[in-house]
Amino acid sequence: MLLVWQIVPWLLSGFEAVGKCAEEASPDFRERDFSVAVILTIFVGLAFFWFVILAVAYVSPAQVLNSGGAFPVAIAFERALHAHWIVDLIMASALVAVLRTFNGNMVASSRLLFAMGRRNLIDHRMGHIHPRNQTPSTAVIIVGIASALAVFLGQAGLVPILEVGAVTSALGWMSACASYFCMKPGFGGRAAAIFGVFVTSLMILVKVIPTIPGHFTRYEWLAMAVWAIMGALLRATGRGNQSSSETEPQRVGVSPGGPGS
Repeated sequence: MLLVWQIVPWLLSGFEAVGKCAEEASPDFRERDFSVAVILTIFVGLAFFWFVILAVAYVSPAQVLNSGGAFPVAIAFERALHAHWIVDLIMASALVAVLRTFNGNMVASSRLLFAMGRRNLIDHRMGHIHPRNQTPSTAVIIVGIASALAVFLGQAGLVPILEVGAVTSALGWMSACASYFCMKPGFGGRAAAIFGVFVTSLMILVKVIPTIPGHFTRYEWLAMAVWAIMGALLRATGRGNQSSSETEPQRVGVSPGGPGS
């Protein structure tokens, strides 16, 4: 349970896409419905995982799952239904789930790069919007190329990236909670911010303290160093643009002269 909990921030990295895509929503979409959308995505995800766990536990005992080889869930349903077609269905569903995860992170990552480019935190070309499709085309292409190249790293390269991604996600959440606390919200908001900083601190400590199972090895530290260097290089590309005069930023999904978000 501790090892799974350590990568929870990375597994939840797609849920914040609602906030990153807020300005692409319909002008008629009410502001308070954004929080409803975020909460619904979380609970729908929880319900999906609960259903899968209950279904597998219902059709097969734990002893069969432990001896199911590389795909115990598929083997359990095959033995329960005495049919092989269920295995093909489960594998197809797993493929769709991977594509869903990729799509969520693709949207969130490209919009994050777009927002940073628009504010000259990185190269301003990342803030380019396609004149016809009204999408951050440059950021989408960069994220797509990086994702395609990362596939060739294999498990040896992707696992350290996943571990580092979990820590960086927790660090981002901690920064958001600390920033919200500095905004001096009400008592409930301050309590939530303090609790968020506490939880995210634990998520970071369990990965960096050597005595805790699942802590960073030299490969994760190496991936962290590469990640930090890439971030510093991206940040350096935006420093030269900060001296220019700031204009009204163009928004995704909004044509020049069209309705605002």
